[in-house]
Amino acid sequence: MSELFLKKARRNPERKKRYIKGQDTQSLGWKCSEMSIQLEIYILDNGDIFSDKVYVFTPKGDVTELPSGSGPIDFAYSIHSQIGDKTVGAKVNGKMVQLDYRLRTGDIIEIITSANSFGPSRDWIKLVATTKARNKIRRFFKAQEKELSITKGREAVAQELSDHKYNTAVYLNKQHITEVLERLNYQSEDELFAAVGFGELSPITLANKLTEKDRRQIEREKAKEKADELMHKSVKVEKAPEKMKIRHDGGIVIQGSSNLMVRLARCCNPVPGDDITGYITKGRGISIHRIDCQNLASSSELQERLIDVEWEDGAKKTKSKDYIAELDVYGFNRSGLLNDILMVVSTQTKNLVSVDAKPTKDKMASIHLALGIHDINHLTLLVDKIKSVPDVYSVRRTNG
Repeated sequence: MSELFLKKARRNPERKKRYIKGQDTQSLGWKCSEMSIQLEIYILDNGDIFSDKVYVFTPKGDVTELPSGSGPIDFAYSIHSQIGDKTVGAKVNGKMVQLDYRLRTGDIIEIITSANSFGPSRDWIKLVATTKARNKIRRFFKAQEKELSITKGREAVAQELSDHKYNTAVYLNKQHITEVLERLNYQSEDELFAAVGFGELSPITLANKLTEKDRRQIEREKAKEKADELMHKSVKVEKAPEKMKIRHDGGIVIQGSSNLMVRLARCCNPVPGDDITGYITKGRGISIHRIDCQNLASSSELQERLIDVEWEDGAKKTKSKDYIAELDVYGFNRSGLLNDILMVVSTQTKNLVSVDAKPTKDKMASIHLALGIHDINHLTLLVDKIKSVPDVYSVRRTNG
């Protein structure tokens, strides 16, 4: 594009019109592509070509304006927070580039995302140029810390209820939680459990509030029963037996079933805390899969053989058994990257099953890890530690 022409076009609107129609061939000296014309018109209408901006194209040909020095991550977050959070790579002008690539005017950029991504790396904050992207990355980690506190608080209350022989599924249902929210002046269930996780509210206090109404009812019934015994011979009524809960090595509970062989599917490697379902195999018992396992979505026939299963109460807290989880780590192929990652992994688990590391054509490193973890919270903590390693750009869980 002729910079001299752009200067003249600003001063002369008629010259701009002739340029748009392709009539000013003397000034250009060559024919612009449709995309180049679109970019030049955009710059004429919206700003100074010599400003501190870059103008890039989406794959569909739309123009996006970004500050000079912006990279693929800035572009991703300018589209949507979820696009930025799930970014695992980028293509510029049809070629893979590193996430620290600096965009130039005229680049055609395509963002590559993955639903299995664990979100941004803390290293991204050093790669972005825009305040918008930096704030959204920080907001992700702040929300993640809150999510961990919610999980920690919920588990602490569940443990307190379980220690006193209360059914956690009953007392942590929506009805009981809603009643306690109003009494303790919290706005939401997440806010309530986050307060427990942060230490603002003790687990025993919340457990007492959840069971208070039923405890009083039980005390009244016991007092009435005792009074009836003193006056009359009481007739004890047998309670209906509860549905059978079967404990299996994998920590799985199948309601109302017994003598069933249960195994964890290797295709998706479920761990305690994952949403799971059971698949009735032909002659090999029940195979336990993650809800999002791709093998379960392959046919309607498979759907008809699924049954409801759940993790056994307390299985999430069992530290004696390891479950295999597989991760793909993607980062800049610098010296010592693999060693730094393995050092971090060794502080979180002693069960490293396998490692497969290889360089890619774009000077990046792709590392596949198979390791033993206790539950989904242990896995999340481990992933967060790996993402804190310098030059690690993304971590995602695979289906095995």
